[in-house]
Amino acid sequence: FRDTFEPMLWKQLTKQQRKTVLESHMFLKEKRNGKIKGRTVAGGNKQSDYIPKEDASSPTVATEAVLLTGIVDAHEKRDVAVVDIPNAFIQTRVEDEKDMVIIKIRGVLVDILCDIDSNYKSFVTLDKKGTKQLLVRCKNALHS
Repeated sequence: FRDTFEPMLWKQLTKQQRKTVLESHMFLKEKRNGKIKGRTVAGGNKQSDYIPKEDASSPTVATEAVLLTGIVDAHEKRDVAVVDIPNAFIQTRVEDEKDMVIIKIRGVLVDILCDIDSNYKSFVTLDKKGTKQLLVRCKNALHS
């Protein structure tokens, strides 16, 4: 458990925060070995109204820069390694509270989170259709 979410109630939110709450989406995939892999992401489409695209996207490197660096490294006979740090992006802590996003989680995901940490239970509410929902502030960076 990475201390990623801080549960919140609607009444704690400002008018501006209520406008910027993001929906969560879960995608399930059956792997070749039969295991189910799930990913939960935030729907960032609402962010386009108030966050410049440059600030909302992950920093990436241009393909040309990678190729040029590879050419220089090969010419200088340098050793090169490729490293993947699983979930490195989502383990990045958001330091400034104003940069933390608030996500609305619904349905079975609410039950799963409450099973993991019973402290969430007092923050669960019902939407207009009677579906369980949970608001959480994300303390870590998200990829959506």
